Amino acid sequence: GFCLNRLFLLAMEPAEPQGIRKVVFMVFFSLGSACHMTWGIWGALGVTFYVNIRGLSPKLTGTASLIALLVSAVTTPLLSLFADKYRLPVLGRRHLFLFGLPPFIGLSMLMLFHPPASLHGNALFGWLIGSMVLMKVCTPPFLNAYLAIAPEIIHNYHDRNILMSVNHITEVLTGVGFLAVIYATVMAVKEHDGVTYASGFVNPHNYNVALPILVAILLVCCEGCALYLFQFVPRLHASKVGGAAEKAAAGAHDFLHTLWAIVCFKPFWPLFITSAVNGTFGGLSEIINLITQLWFWRLEAKSLAVLQLTWLVGVATQFGATLLVYRMKWEKRNAYLVCITACIFLDTFTYLPRLLGWFPVDAEQKKVFGFLFVMNSAELAATLTCWNLLYSMYSDVTDVFAAKTGYYAEALVFSGATFALKVTSGLAHFVGGFLLSGIGWNEGPQAIQPPVVVQRLGWLNMIAPGTYVIAFLTMLFYPIDRQTHQNARELLLQREKGDATATPLMETGDEMAQLALPAEGGVGDAAEGVGDGRG
Repeated sequence: GFCLNRLFLLAMEPAEPQGIRKVVFMVFFSLGSACHMTWGIWGALGVTFYVNIRGLSPKLTGTASLIALLVSAVTTPLLSLFADKYRLPVLGRRHLFLFGLPPFIGLSMLMLFHPPASLHGNALFGWLIGSMVLMKVCTPPFLNAYLAIAPEIIHNYHDRNILMSVNHITEVLTGVGFLAVIYATVMAVKEHDGVTYASGFVNPHNYNVALPILVAILLVCCEGCALYLFQFVPRLHASKVGGAAEKAAAGAHDFLHTLWAIVCFKPFWPLFITSAVNGTFGGLSEIINLITQLWFWRLEAKSLAVLQLTWLVGVATQFGATLLVYRMKWEKRNAYLVCITACIFLDTFTYLPRLLGWFPVDAEQKKVFGFLFVMNSAELAATLTCWNLLYSMYSDVTDVFAAKTGYYAEALVFSGATFALKVTSGLAHFVGGFLLSGIGWNEGPQAIQPPVVVQRLGWLNMIAPGTYVIAFLTMLFYPIDRQTHQNARELLLQREKGDATATPLMETGDEMAQLALPAEGGVGDAAEGVGDGRG
């Protein structure tokens, strides 16, 4: 960290990094996305491990996930408020979370996939709850703290799209790259201690090999991100617009007023609802994704490993799409609507051909794999571009919110995304476990699934296009465009330079006219006390 500080000296520059230094910032910043590996590994392997290896019912597995996510939904906003409001003497507002949480995230993953062999039934259920609570409580605050730094350093409306695109590239290279290697090597081993298993995914020894590697990668990436970003502590502003490092008002009163101001901020809601929709789809996908590939598409471990290359194709394509949005100067909302429409089409026509008999079950495996490779690559490109734009829009919301209320609340705004994701994905996990039981899914490592059950599993995957339709309709109401954001940034810059006339918009009474936003009844009153120091 010391060497990076001396090498780049970005903290000494008054403006955001430019040229090669901006590229360096984006690359090192994106290392924090490796913490997404926890959710990806649980989604890829968790249900198979607990249902097919440890014999826990899908209902209990989904219930444990729901409990952990509901706990996380409560703790994440509270910890995010702490990250926004309190500046520590050396670590600033964010680095207590950036340095302190990754070891606990790694510990939670080791606990999750290494339950004591003596635990069964309710005891195993309790262990799963404890492990998942630790993971879900620690991971979102780290994500929010590190994502909150992005709008503080990168101010350009379109550069934020590129930053989030680079973020997804690193996320794929760490998470999916890890899975691809593990699928091709560790999970291909079906035999251990003289016992031959139906698949390497139900061989418990394989998990003992894979998880320590995962934890090592996670710690190196997340702590490396924290060390690099440590040099920016002097440049990260205080919680109040104007840069003064005041002591934030403590207690629930301050939290509730800040939270209420965000709740009443209408541009926040289309993003919140869209995040909730994505959480519903993602949660259900985590429950059924691997078993769909194994039983519905009948893929072997090595085929699954090669199929992970679709993430590389998808992430490269989404980077190209993001550059196109950047070069054409498209509005983020319009670009999002185009991409989510592509998701609806691609998800629908991935499963319908086989479900309707156009693509028979006994089709040649090479044809099945080729079809999936093309469709998954295109769908991932569209989905990842949607996520780039969504998180970039969250960054814009933090600026407009600060211009209106007088307070920066980046982590709390981003916690809205994780709150929506956690609650809805938890509900999807809960419902997904019951859906698996409802379609007659059999448990245990040697279980046989009848063809009618496998067909029902395919129909469960058709829920995704419906959720995407909701996201499309919701995003039609997102009001912040490039001009709105530019006006907000100009006002914030005046405030940070000490211009006393550039008061927070909620105090002037003409904030809608200045920022070109539609009128919002009650926002100023609801947020009263947040921006004027009386909170």
